[in-house]
Amino acid sequence: DPYISGNYLVTNVRHLILTTEHITLLTCAKDSISAGYPAEPLELLNNEKDESKNFSTDTVDTILA
Repeated sequence: DPYISGNYLVTNVRHLILTTEHITLLTCAKDSISAGYPAEPLELLNNEKDESKNFSTDTVDTILA
């Protein structure tokens, strides 16, 4: 799988030592993917109402400024 396979960074390690077994719990984070995600339309919400508006990041920055 191009989105899941690859290198991971271990962010947390926890050891559970029981009387008969030793369990290691790893929390991992992936920092990159080998292939890009497929393109999606700008607006994914409000499609059923047809009230959607397409905003670019430049437009949002000027509205919030």
